[in-house]
Amino acid sequence: MSINKEKYLTTGEFAQIAGVSKHTLFHYDKIGLFCPDIVLDNKYRYYSVYQLDLFFVISLLKDMKMPLEEIKNYLNNRSPQALAALLKEEEKVIEERFKELKRIKTWISQTHQLITEALKTDTSQINTIYLKKQFLVTKALTARDEKSFAKSAGQLFAYVDKYHLKSPYGIGTIQKREHIFSGHLHDYQNIYLLFDHIPKGVHYKEKQEGTYLCAYFEGDFPQIGKAYKNIKKYIKENHLVLGSDFYEDVYLDSLAVQNPSHYLTRITALLS
Repeated sequence: MSINKEKYLTTGEFAQIAGVSKHTLFHYDKIGLFCPDIVLDNKYRYYSVYQLDLFFVISLLKDMKMPLEEIKNYLNNRSPQALAALLKEEEKVIEERFKELKRIKTWISQTHQLITEALKTDTSQINTIYLKKQFLVTKALTARDEKSFAKSAGQLFAYVDKYHLKSPYGIGTIQKREHIFSGHLHDYQNIYLLFDHIPKGVHYKEKQEGTYLCAYFEGDFPQIGKAYKNIKKYIKENHLVLGSDFYEDVYLDSLAVQNPSHYLTRITALLS
């Protein structure tokens, strides 16, 4: 069979013009998505120059993250109405993708700010700071053991993920003032995720705006009692009156450091 070389292209020629590999064309042929116009007895494949338009349609749909099987089904049933419906649906998908990227960008910005703040802060000092209102999405602890803690943390993350929320902070915990001063550390009732803005769609509690006692603890979480020893001394020396809760917010955890001894927790308590 004589091939008109002005009208037909070899696999290599077509791949070069289309900007893909020969392997891609072989794969498309194998799954019946895009086949050569002519296959000779010696298995040589030739594509018509007119097939370039169809291939670029496939490339466009692929750029829209459409699975190959769906592209194949669309091409076998394409019409102006089908294209209009497809584009409308893809517009919705892209809009959701934009929203997710925006959420990720916000999380990146907030997390970067926290890390920068932590690196600049003299974490050995205890002082008072003014904090704006923040918001806590909480989860009750059913038991105090580490397995139950991990299970509750997983449930809390799953809850906020359902509403596409991302906190730049690690899992936070609350200790009661009376427990701190009576020496009953780690008597946690709830864990929480902290947000600087109202987390939409979920139940939350407010951490009120005001002046807070502020201290930092660098180390593995079970050793946080070392920080409270210094905090109690500071409170007594400065004759401070505090609210009922101590908030423990994780600034640096396994996302940022390799050794738990370098975890960083900020401890705050509202001044009365």
